[in-house]
This record gives sequence, structure tokens and C-alpha cells, in this order.
Amino acid sequence: MVPSFVKAREIVVSPQTELIPLPADGQSRHIAFSKFTFSIPKGQVWGKIKAGLLCGPFQPLVWDEGKIRMDKDSFTTVFQTELEKAGFSVIARNDRLFDEPDRVAADYLIGATIVEASAKLCAAWASFGDFDQIKGDIELAMEWQIYSRQQRRVVVAIVSRGGIEQAHFTKGGAGGLFNEVFKTHIHQFANSPQFRNLIVVGKEGD
Repeated sequence: MVPSFVKAREIVVSPQTELIPLPADGQSRHIAFSKFTFSIPKGQVWGKIKAGLLCGPFQPLVWDEGKIRMDKDSFTTVFQTELEKAGFSVIARNDRLFDEPDRVAADYLIGATIVEASAKLCAAWASFGDFDQIKGDIELAMEWQIYSRQQRRVVVAIVSRGGIEQAHFTKGGAGGLFNEVFKTHIHQFANSPQFRNLIVVGKEGD
């Protein structure tokens, strides 16, 4: 059975540009990313996108509609990639993960929810339906929760806030910008004392 996650407490962690790697004398408990959700209502205006090389007026950004959308699978991939690069033990997502108690499973499950979002973007060729070259800024607030499989409850809940600003047109569309802001929040979360005290075993964690 997939565990339910509860609302996070308001513990805001400090922004970090780089994810602190697992210490040489430390080990990582097994973790798995379980849930990525949005609490922003579909159809809510969360920013605006302009068009053309001079960024003239174009249209509002409507949550979960149009060309500018968040990809849940992309977030999961970025989470696993960033944590593994830093030396943490991340179990790949599996649809039957929680139905196989006899297999090597995660000690802790991670859930994340987008609770606030704002953006000011500009796509060079948006007037022609091409959103590949884009620039601008995206700001997010995210609630994170760590669920202990052993205790069967959420043991840590924190909030991360921040975003990115891309000053020049870059290929890759909104997906590339979202991946960068995802990294910012993942780094904040994984650098927090609350996360590391639970997950790192060794000099730093215990």
C-alpha cells in the first residue's frame, strides 16, 4: 500500500547552489522518491509569457494548460540523478515497490508538492508556436516529506523556496528551465540537516 503524506510544517531551509556530497566516511540509507504532486488549482494564472526577440506581450500562463507544463516524470529523474551523483543510495521507482516486502526496499520514501509557483518567461518564436528558445525566471515553493517505512509515518516535513533566472534565450524549452529550478529545490532539501540526520549514517549523520 502506498503511504499517505500529510501537510508539511513550515520549516524553510536555506538555498544552496551545490548539493553537498555524501562524506567519504559516511553511508546512505536507502531512499526512494514516491510522490510528486501539485496543490495549485488547474486553470489558475501563475505568470505570463511574452513572445519575440523583444519580448512583446503574448499571453498569461495558466497552470497545467498550454505549452508550459511541469513534467512529473522529469522531476523524479532529476531527483534520482542529483542524489546519486552526490553518493546517496536511491532505489529506482517501481510500480510494485510497496507490494514486495521481501525485496530490498527503501528505508525512507520521499514526497514533494508544489504549493506556490510564479513565472515571467519569454519565448523567442512563441508567436509561431515554437517554445524551444526561452528565457525568464521561475519561482517555486515546495513542501517535502520523508516517510519512514519502519515507523509507518512522516518523520520529517520541510519547505523549500527559490527559483532560477535565465537571462538569455536557451534551447530546451520550459522543460530545461523547470529542471534547473528542480535542482535548486532538490539541493536545498538534500542539504538540510533534517534530511542528512536521517539519511547519512556515519560521522556526519550519527
